[in-house]
Amino acid sequence: MTSSPSHGIPVSSLRPLDMSKVKAVRLEGQDLVDFYRQTKEIIEQEYTVPNGQTDYGEYARIEVGGKSVASVSNEGYAEISGSFGRLVLENDEIGGPQLAQRRAQQIAKALGGTVVKSPTAMTQAQWQDRPALTFTIDFEAMRRDGRMESWTNAASFLTAQLLGQNDRS
Repeated sequence: MTSSPSHGIPVSSLRPLDMSKVKAVRLEGQDLVDFYRQTKEIIEQEYTVPNGQTDYGEYARIEVGGKSVASVSNEGYAEISGSFGRLVLENDEIGGPQLAQRRAQQIAKALGGTVVKSPTAMTQAQWQDRPALTFTIDFEAMRRDGRMESWTNAASFLTAQLLGQNDRS
């Protein structure tokens, strides 16, 4: 059964992996070091969070018959209620308020509504002058969840194994 990427994979087609047919691979030396380094990077990515402001507010609401049916953020993200959620919006290279304006107009046109600009709507210049978003790793959350401890234990095992390999050579 094939499925186009735009429609995803049907949950009904998923099957569990038969782990008895999966071949174990022995990692040694640099391969083992790389494996642990990559594992640590994956865990760190899971706990990477933005610093500072990430919500830049609402750009506009779309009203149909006096009722708000959608909103668009200054970033250009659209939130559409109910059965209107299946609208396909154009995507292009612009971002921020320019994208928000374009999407608000597309939604209003498709639904026969009007765009009501929010008091928090930013200009494109304000958007471009905003501070750059930076990220940090939430090590405290990693510790709370036990992820850092399990990786540290594995790293200690790796160190001991590598020292043992070096002693044999």
